[in-house]
Amino acid sequence: MCAACEDAVAEPHGAILEALEAYQRAFSAHRPELARRSYHCPCTFVDAQSVTVCSSPAEIEDALGAIIQSLEARGWSHSEWSEVFVRPLDDTRAIVSTVAIRHASDGSELERIGGTYAFLKTDEGLSLIHISEPTRRTPISYAVFCLK
Repeated sequence: MCAACEDAVAEPHGAILEALEAYQRAFSAHRPELARRSYHCPCTFVDAQSVTVCSSPAEIEDALGAIIQSLEARGWSHSEWSEVFVRPLDDTRAIVSTVAIRHASDGSELERIGGTYAFLKTDEGLSLIHISEPTRRTPISYAVFCLK
């Protein structure tokens, strides 16, 4: 578990942070087929140029794969959190705010981005809705919203 997550872990936050870490491990391993398991379906990805509605796990995987490919094209290797804050909303929902560091293949820092993740507790476990707002000069924003 990342150091920032370890600092934030306290019941009932532990399960939320474990779900966030599982997503981060899959995403940083460049495995969209594993990362998509963290998402609620259907969902919507929003970036500066478009809105994409994903109504199936395959569509979510394709959208995540495209994000990963665009990061790889910029030399991205992996990401890690430097800050994690959890705010429970009620027994079934929580908001997690993060600061992520994206690293290049040579180990240098590619960028820092802020992200917000909304978690929903379902019968299948925790699923996330992801909203990210990078803080670099050329903004790329991704958001995923639950369509219930």
